[in-house]
Amino acid sequence: MQDIQVQWKEARKRMAEGVEAMLCFDFGITGERLCGYTAYVLDEVFLPEFEQALGCKLPESWCVMTIESSAYLVVGSGLSKAEAVTLITQLSEEKGYGKHWTQREF
Repeated sequence: MQDIQVQWKEARKRMAEGVEAMLCFDFGITGERLCGYTAYVLDEVFLPEFEQALGCKLPESWCVMTIESSAYLVVGSGLSKAEAVTLITQLSEEKGYGKHWTQREF
């Protein structure tokens, strides 16, 4: 299973640049929203297809991310999807909508 996680992590990294370019240049999405939408496309659209093609399911652990001073920071990790969404809701109320996003953690 570890090898498959490494393969996904490498594939995700390769695809991220293309997904970000499409979202930015074709749809005008930037900043934290760009990171959040990119994570959504990769983790909730492409990853299930990757898992299906390999016939396995990777462990599901989520984290909440933010950007500060051009650095990606983990705000919460080791979360279920529901816990990550709850944390996003709390942070949005405190710090503003769109400043944080969820992504799969490997």
